[in-house]
Amino acid sequence: MANQIPDIKKFMLRALLVCDAEPMPQSALTDACLNGISPRPLMSDITQARRDLEYIHCMIGITDEVTGSNAWALTAKGTMYAKM
Repeated sequence: MANQIPDIKKFMLRALLVCDAEPMPQSALTDACLNGISPRPLMSDITQARRDLEYIHCMIGITDEVTGSNAWALTAKGTMYAKM
């Protein structure tokens, strides 16, 4: 199977772009990747893509201190790449 990580990264950026600056819950972002990319990506590839995008400052993780749930939002850099 070919490396899907670049496709997953692009999909994540575009999925977050349509959120219009609102954070997307991690579970929703993961489900979008699983259901929106063909062939269905591996969870490990989704996790790696998310980590890569955070590392290069394209998206930022937000943790709800009350529930412990995570959400993701685009940075200015991520918005630029999502529009390319």
